[in-house]
Amino acid sequence: TVHSRTAASNYFFIYAPAVVDGIPKNARGPLIPDKGYLVQHIRGGVYWVVGQAFQTMFLVSTEGVIVVDAPPAIGKDYLKAILEVTDKPVTHVLYSHEHLDHIGSSGMFPKGAVYIARKRVADILSTAKASATVGSSLPPIPTKTFKKKLSLTVGNQTFEMAYHGLNHSPGNTFIYLPKQKVLMFVDVVYPGWFPFDELGYAEDVYGFIKVHDTILKYNFQTFVGGHVTRLGTRKDVLVQKQYMSDLLSAANEALITPEIGASVTFLDVLIKNENGQLSTSVYHKEAAEPCVFPFMSDHLRHTFNNIVQGTLCRAIRYSSTLKAFNHERRAIKLTLLYNG
Repeated sequence: TVHSRTAASNYFFIYAPAVVDGIPKNARGPLIPDKGYLVQHIRGGVYWVVGQAFQTMFLVSTEGVIVVDAPPAIGKDYLKAILEVTDKPVTHVLYSHEHLDHIGSSGMFPKGAVYIARKRVADILSTAKASATVGSSLPPIPTKTFKKKLSLTVGNQTFEMAYHGLNHSPGNTFIYLPKQKVLMFVDVVYPGWFPFDELGYAEDVYGFIKVHDTILKYNFQTFVGGHVTRLGTRKDVLVQKQYMSDLLSAANEALITPEIGASVTFLDVLIKNENGQLSTSVYHKEAAEPCVFPFMSDHLRHTFNNIVQGTLCRAIRYSSTLKAFNHERRAIKLTLLYNG
């Protein structure tokens, strides 16, 4: 699915003045200038751009600029950031995945640029575009796709794209720069922070947990996660991996099912455990036993019939044995006689 979230509603807590002073040092990134974004050189012609709790990266090659994503929260400030570094044109646009909060502004790049993504991402965007209403703005459909892996050299820069299974979304792609040892993988690891609400809306929770091991298989020094205001390291991935392990253990412990003893009740059902064999019957709680009408009553006949029918139907539904049903049938008759 394609989804979009606004920075103002979902990420305001990161910038709220009452919160900023309380942010631990480990979670703080570099100071964002008044212009609203920051661009910094990582190494080897790789730059990262951060603004409004979103981050991405671009590479400057001898043939042009290779950009990754285009978050609407950063918007055209992305173009300004590139111009601070080089006047070379954008020649390639890489999509990390299909979510619009990361690629929604990709249409601002030159029409001649090559858009690259996993084929699944292209299919999702194509479907969305086919059903979009007039006036809808969707990013360009990728012109070059791959299923599992892609390695491409543009001028003096090489990048690798790979898909390692479902976690955050069907198209979530690893983007690795082997020469610079920089890895970008979006919406999973949040350096210095807890994962976002519902694990960033992960489509596969188990895949989200396991993908931490996949990340650590890469030989990287710098991690670009798509969110928060600082870059990550291997240590950040290890810390979140441990956090997820602790979270999973706590969840499993909370979900342990207690053993049933000799009997247990649920509403008006009595469940008995007799040597490992479960049986059910009607449960009568004296304090809550409903008032019933006696055989001799001046109420309308159909009201009387409904009471008898209702109690008998309950006996049939809840009695797992003929013995239990006959016991309940006699109890109904005695109750009515006692009230007469």
